[in-house]
Order: sequence, then C-alpha cells, then structure tokens
Amino acid sequence: MMSRQQLHHLSGAYVLGALEPDEVRAFEERLPHWEDMRAEVVELADTAVALGLALPPVAPDPGVRPRLLAAVAATPQLPAVDGGASSDAGRPDSAGGATDVASRRRRLARRPRRTAALGALASLSAGALALIAALQFGPVPETAPLSAPQVLAADDARRLPLPVPGGEGIVLVYSEDLDASVLQWEAMPPVAEGQTYQFWYVADDARAAGFPDASAAVLLAGTWQPGDRVGITVEPTGGSVQPTGDVVALSEPLTA
Repeated sequence: MMSRQQLHHLSGAYVLGALEPDEVRAFEERLPHWEDMRAEVVELADTAVALGLALPPVAPDPGVRPRLLAAVAATPQLPAVDGGASSDAGRPDSAGGATDVASRRRRLARRPRRTAALGALASLSAGALALIAALQFGPVPETAPLSAPQVLAADDARRLPLPVPGGEGIVLVYSEDLDASVLQWEAMPPVAEGQTYQFWYVADDARAAGFPDASAAVLLAGTWQPGDRVGITVEPTGGSVQPTGDVVALSEPLTA
C-alpha cells in the first residue's frame, strides 16, 4: 500500500504515463485518500499540457522515421488495451469535485499519427519529466543571508545607546521581526596589542556574538531572546569561549 510520500514521489511520472501498470493501480487506489495529492496531480497534468502547447513545432531529424520504423518492426507489440473501462472516471479535482485527470494525461501522452509529432512529443515528455522532477526533488533555493543594513532599516528596529568611555556613537539596534541585532559605532577606543573587543548576548550565561570589523556595523551572531543584554568585553586576540576580560559596556535588557 502506497504512502502519501510515495504518491508525492510518483505523481510526476504518473502524469506523464511513465509508471508500470501495477504502479498505476496502486497509485490510483491511494490517491482518493489525500485531497492535496489529487490537487498536485491535476496541477502537474495541466503544467505538462501547457508545456506541450507552448512549444513551437519541431521538425525531427530525417533519420528518425527509418529508425522508428525499424524499431517497430523489431519490437514485439502488446495486445490492444480495452478502452471501454476507465479507472480514471470520477477522480476528484483540486477543489474536491469530480474531474477526469486521465483526460489531461491523454492530452499529453496521446500518440500522434505523424512521426514528426511523435518525435517532438518524446522530446517534450523527457523535458517535462525533467522539469517536474526538478520542481519536486530539486534543491531548495537558499535564502539570502541576513545583513546588518536590513536590521538597521527594519520597520520595528529599536535602538539602545551603549556608553563606552572613549567611544563615540556606539548603539545596539535590534529587530524582533528579523530576530537579529546589530552593533554599530562611530569610534571605538583602541585596545592593547594582542587584544580585541568581543560581543556577547548575556542572560544566565554569555553567548559569543562576534567581533568588530572595518564596517563599523556588525550583525551579531545568533539570535536574541527577550531579557538578553548585549555586552562588550576585551579579550585575547581570537576571542574567548566565555568572557574573561574587562566588561566595557552592557546594554539594557532587550524587550519584545
């Protein structure tokens, strides 16, 4: 008995008529149990037909006809299929009503009488199957990484000044919508050789959140929770797992 996941994996091949008869029977036995899968089959069938209609006619290579005829002559033919019975009748559509999904399949898989059309359809079916497979199983595009300017420009951005002796314009900017925060500054006081500033989210413990860089606006690593503070300490170059040096600034608690 097919699972819903198996139906999802086979829906593209089903639409293009690429399943074995026993797979078709198993597929159609389970399809009525999941409305979203019925909708997926209808959508894929319509997409495949639309792809076929969108392509201009293609003249096949002149060698297609003799190769096809030779293959037909050498290939055992299956007996004719009785067209009187149809297992596709009454298949529900994406809205839950009855529609003939098989008719969509037939519009794509119907064998043209002309060899040229048959060659074009073969190319189309392969391309459509590849497209459907890519849509179903291809890698999910990665979301563009969040950036400091996005946080600074967020509609819900809040700003907390961080007074640091010898520093200028040091501000924490954080956004609940983006679940992120940025430290920006106009000037940071210098540190001794072999030392660096390190940023932290501070609650019951301290979570390392990054270091200053030349941009003067650093997107802090990780996410903040309501009640967290943001701290700045002086650490050995390369940073520390937990704060070890002087605390030069500690923000007010962040609020949602």
